Formats: sequence, structure tokens, C-alpha cells
Amino acid sequence: MEQLQLTLPELEQEEQGIRENLGGIVKNFVKTGWHLSRIDRSGAYKLKGYHSVTEYARETFGMAPDGVSRFIHVYEKYSIQGDTPELREEYRDFNFSQLTEMLQLPEDDHAMIRPETKREDIRDLKKFNKQSEHNPDNLLNWQQDPDDIIREAVKEFFKARKKDLNEIYDQYGAGPYPEEDIKKMARFLYHEKKKKFQTNRVFVMLYPDQVFIKSSDGELHDIIWPEFFQTMGSIFDGSAAGKDTWENYFNPETEEQIPGQDNIMNHPEYLPGKLHGRKFEHCIYLPEEDCISEDCGSCEKKKLLDKQETKEQKSAKELKKPDPEEKEYLDAAARHLIKSYHTWMKEDFSNRVLQVGKSPEELKRKLGNDRTRWFATDKGVAHINMFDDYIQLWDEDSRYMGDYDWFYLAAAIQRMWNVVALESLEEKRKRELEEQREEPEIEIAPAQTETTPEEVADAKDIKTENLSLENLSIQINTDVWPGDLSDIPIPSELFIREYLEEEEKMLRDYLKCDGLPERTILRQQLKVAGLRIIHNLVKDVLETEEEITQPELPRLKNNEERKEWLENYQDWGLWYRDERIDINYYKYDFKDGSRLVAAEYPKREGYWNQEPRDEHFFHFLKKNKKKYASLDETYDEKFRNETDSITSLVEFLKEVQR
Repeated sequence: MEQLQLTLPELEQEEQGIRENLGGIVKNFVKTGWHLSRIDRSGAYKLKGYHSVTEYARETFGMAPDGVSRFIHVYEKYSIQGDTPELREEYRDFNFSQLTEMLQLPEDDHAMIRPETKREDIRDLKKFNKQSEHNPDNLLNWQQDPDDIIREAVKEFFKARKKDLNEIYDQYGAGPYPEEDIKKMARFLYHEKKKKFQTNRVFVMLYPDQVFIKSSDGELHDIIWPEFFQTMGSIFDGSAAGKDTWENYFNPETEEQIPGQDNIMNHPEYLPGKLHGRKFEHCIYLPEEDCISEDCGSCEKKKLLDKQETKEQKSAKELKKPDPEEKEYLDAAARHLIKSYHTWMKEDFSNRVLQVGKSPEELKRKLGNDRTRWFATDKGVAHINMFDDYIQLWDEDSRYMGDYDWFYLAAAIQRMWNVVALESLEEKRKRELEEQREEPEIEIAPAQTETTPEEVADAKDIKTENLSLENLSIQINTDVWPGDLSDIPIPSELFIREYLEEEEKMLRDYLKCDGLPERTILRQQLKVAGLRIIHNLVKDVLETEEEITQPELPRLKNNEERKEWLENYQDWGLWYRDERIDINYYKYDFKDGSRLVAAEYPKREGYWNQEPRDEHFFHFLKKNKKKYASLDETYDEKFRNETDSITSLVEFLKEVQR
């Protein structure tokens, strides 16, 4: 793959593509893999402070590392060559789970898999391949003729399908068969539950048009149905006997019993199973009349007995999955272990905390033979026993709670690591604050607002729980506070300064602490940044409140003075400035509640051959303005991008001073 370079906006585009494709059809899964591959190859995850694409995907999309790997590998293996998310034609009808399972198959084996193939059959093929790697029969197969392998596969196939062989010969007899009969026989053998057949030596996949046979030595053979039935005839035609063909071939009559000689069948207690009337040659579980299985591998009786045998071989201990209450106890135990072995865990954080598959063995070695630990809960002191194969919980009254797999304790340690780290920082911060309270003299600058001595508080007062409303926020009639913060009260300068100092201290502690996720640190950094901005805004509000004092409206004797007062709108004081569109706003509030706004447009380009000049327009917002065609209804005018004439404003000034 070629090297990529992605900018932060391009990375965000890739993220949007991933979110749109997650949970969709297989084409979308491939697109997701394409986006993740681009992020991985470009190293763009570093733009957001992550060390790997798996860490980035886990924090951004909640994806597990193995899921990220599957997405990328599916894209790389099945997409059209080049930097494109398009699937190759031959894979477009497969689902994602099939493609995922096929990743571990040799390329040649893909011919055996089709869209209708079950996921379980693909898994069985992978198991067959793995088992075949150590199959001693391969030493005998290396010079075996392909026809012999096919013949063996067909023979073993019908050996396991006694009923199918007998029905074919009962209905169609011995070959050769016409094309129409071959189609019927193929449909008879191939159906939903009988697509696959396997032994230690061969793996067979059946399809409506073709049969694939893979031998344990890795060789793949594909034949069409006429070849399959031709091979069948070469094996069984000589023993054809209708419904008795299978018995005639696999169980030919033995030599006649010598008169007076005892028969082993008279002593079933010495038989390895119910050999009489058996459906399968080596069955020891069910007689033929009770067997409904396709092969021994699908025998429910065998599965039940095998499961029972496995269970008996295991430890008598029954391991359980913890419920929510038991998880709380596991978290408490994990909290205790983290505090007890914090330094040791940090020394190899990946193997002792992050990787739950390795951390239990690491902890066992650390504990040695001392495997019982007492830990605190909300109800008292409980304890945990950590044996080699399982862990055991006991509550505060020493009542047994259950036995659990080590995995759940390892997961609890991973889950509680950050919790314990943050709690430790908080405890450290509280101790430092307590020490500060004990210091005799702490001088805090007074707030910028006008307050009485009783209302003034120092930092020590703010840190207590007895905070008054005056300490927390201020009530200032100002329009300087940003509109997008209209639902946020203006905090007092003293409170915001105290709050900012606390959060800055916590940020410094975070940066000193190893093992905290970068996302947690970033959140704290953003919180501090926001508090700094608000602190500056509060200072601006207070300064503006002190600076802006509306001049009293002078006594205007005539229209010329009224016009002059209007043209001198800058004397009113700058209300606010819109930096985005370069406009200055000035306002004057009249006693009747009306407001006059002057919008100033500095250095605007005019007509041709005209130098840029300052322009201004008036917007009058009348209080209790009468509605058109109404005698008594009124309304308060709101700001619109419509200007009012000097003449109308002069008339208003004349009216307001009568």
C-alpha cells in the first residue's frame, strides 16, 4: 500500500464515512475498512493524540481491536486493487461474516465457498486444514493419484449416507445414467442440510452444479455431477441390490456359522456397543431404528455423552457469570489490588492491566501462594480467594457468592484503573486544599464589582460549602455578555477565578500521572480552556459595565440641534462591535423604553471614482407602537434591517421632549 498523508479535516471526513457505514451491508463494511486503512497508513490518528489506529478506533467508535483488524483485512483482501472501497466482482454477494472467516483460508480454498455457504461450514473447513497439518495419513497421500482420492471420497461419502445410497439404487438402479436422472440425483443429494461432508482424509462441499473435494494433503479437486455418479457406479454397481446395496457392499455375509459354535451376538455385554442393527459401522450409541443423524458428528446422543464426559473431566467447580451486584464486588476487589500493586502494574501496564488474556497469569505470579485478599465495600469487609483456575467471592458476612473465571477479575482491574487514578488525584487535591486552609494568611484580590464589606468573600470562604448567591454569580444589566451564553449566568469574578485555579491544579496533576487515557487529559484541558475564556469574558463585562454610562439626553431646542445630536451618535458610547462583518453598533435608550440603534459601516467602497468612507444608518425600535388600522393594540418593535429617516427621528425627539 502506498503512503498516505491526511489533514485533520480529511481525517474527520474519514470518520464520517466510518460512522455512515458501520452496521450496514457488506459493501459498507469494506468501505469502513477502507477508511480505517487510510487512517492507519497515513498515521492520521496521531492528529488526535492516539498511538495506534486500534486505540483511535476504540475511543472514537467503540470498536474492539480485533474488529478493526478484521475490517482492514477484509478491505485489503477482497477489494479491487488500488485505493478504492469497491469489492471485487466475485465477492460482492458474500456477507461480512463469511469474508471474515475466509481470511484464514488459502486462496485456492475460496473456490469452495459460495454466498450460500454457511459460516459454520467455512469454520469446519478451517479446522480441517489445521488438523490436516499434523495428519500422519499425508505421508501416504503424497504420491496418491487424484482419481484415487476422488474415489475414496465418494466411497466414504456413501458409507456415511447409507439411506441415500440405497434410495438411489432402488429408484435409478445401476448406471450409466441419463442427464435428467443425474440432475434429479444431484438435487436429492444436495440440499440445505447436506452441503458438507468430511472425514480425517477428505473434505467435500456439494453445490447444484459441482462437487469440491479437498484431501488432507492440501490438494483441491473439483468435479461435475456426471463424474461424481460415474465414480459412484464404478464402486457400487457391482454390489447393486436396490434398497440393500449399502449392506451388500459394506457388510457382505460372513462365513456360515459352524454348527454348535457360540456366536458373539449372543453376548452383547462383550460388544463395544449396539453393533447389531447399527446405522454407522462403529456406532456405540444408538441402534439403527433410533438413529436419525446424517453422520456420527451430528449425533445428538454422542454430543450429549461427549459433553457429559468433558464435564466429568473438568473440575467439579461450576463457574458462573457475575451479575450486576457481583460485578460491584469484583470492582471493589480490583480497586484493592490496584492500590496494593499500583507501582508493579505500571511497570508493565500492557501485560498486567490492558491485556486481560495475560494479566491473570502475571498477577498469579506476583501473589505467589498468598491468594486471599480482604477488601472494603459499602457494607463492610468482603474477601476474595484467587485459585489457579478460578476466583471465589465471599460477602461481608462471609457468605459464599460464587466461583468465576479469572477473566472477570482481569476485566474489573482494567475497568477500575482510571477510576482509582482519578480518585487518588482527587484525594491529593483535597489534602492540598486542607493544608491551604490551615495557612494563617491568604490574601485574595477583591472582586471587580461594587460590594459591601459583608458581601466580600475570600478564597477560603469560596472553598467551603457555605456559598452565597452573591459569591457565585452577579446581576449586571449589560448586553456585552455573548448571545450564545444567554442561558448561562454571569459568575462572579472571585468564583470563576477560584474555580479556574482548582481545575488548572487538577490538569497539572493529570499531566504528572502516568497511565491516564489521552482522552481524559484532553477533556480536562478543554475544561480549563473554557474557564479561562469565561474568566476573561467576566472581566470584560465588569469593565464594560463601569465604562459604559449613557449620557443624559440634552435639551434640544430646534430641529438643527436634534439633527446634530443624531449625527454625533458616537458620543453615546460603543455598544458592541461585530468583527465578523466589520460593523460598529451604538444605542440610546429612551425613558419610554424605546431604543435607537446606529449601525456604523467603516470604510465602505462607494461608487466609481469615490474614496472609501464611513457610513451609518439608524434603526428605531419604538416601544408601544400602535398597530396599523387599530385604535388600541400596540406592540414593541424589534430590530429589522430597515433604516429610519432623519426626519422621522427628529419628530420623535421633538415629541419625547414636549
